[in-house]
Amino acid sequence: MVKVFVQRGDTLDYVVAGSAITSGTGRLVQEMFGVAHSDGAVGETVAFGVKGVYSLPKDGVAKAFGDRCFWDGTQVVLTAATNNYIGTCAKAAAAGDALVQVNLDSGPIAGGV
Repeated sequence: MVKVFVQRGDTLDYVVAGSAITSGTGRLVQEMFGVAHSDGAVGETVAFGVKGVYSLPKDGVAKAFGDRCFWDGTQVVLTAATNNYIGTCAKAAAAGDALVQVNLDSGPIAGGV
């Protein structure tokens, strides 16, 4: 293995800042979106999933496989506007579904991308 390799990068160590985080909660940190793998208080380190498929809360709009997904601070939406791109729908979700499966894209997520 190459000597400069650190880790795969699907999950990163995140030192919780701003407010506590609950396991399974999505959070935008600077230019990166991830999902906490455990509860953490401010200053604690938690595993932060930045790649892979996660079930996340969504708005009341149906989502199709492959739709671009954006984060509005609390849920997945389809509109770019002032929301942040986080990945694509990994499975269709009906309007009445509370969750949608999103394949996270850990690249830069500037609004409207």
